[in-house]
Amino acid sequence: MSRRRTFAVALWVLCACLVPATEAMAAKRTFGLRPLLIVMLMMMLGTIVQIALWGVLFVVLGEFDELYEATYHSAVNFASLGYGDIVMSKPWKLLGPLEACCGVLMLGMTAAALMAILQQMIQTQREALKP
Repeated sequence: MSRRRTFAVALWVLCACLVPATEAMAAKRTFGLRPLLIVMLMMMLGTIVQIALWGVLFVVLGEFDELYEATYHSAVNFASLGYGDIVMSKPWKLLGPLEACCGVLMLGMTAAALMAILQQMIQTQREALKP
């Protein structure tokens, strides 16, 4: 049982570090429309990877038999939809709200990073148009 919790904590730390690291790398490219699209794709990929990692965690913990169902549950929690059609067992029930908190924070950080990059691009274009 201790190995599962250690794995769960390690996976959570990885998820918590994945999006900020991706955003930090992506924020360095701030010129032109193409880099913005690349940054958006990188951030979405980071989000999808986090959802998949949470799904794998749920399978490893024995909450789900199928990865598809675990990933669906993970995506619902990550996006804070909270359908409630699938509920985890009592010992692991608090992982749902924890994942929802992580999802809200990570999606918020993604939106903030995209806005910062867009503002930088607009400022760069304004400076280029000045006589």
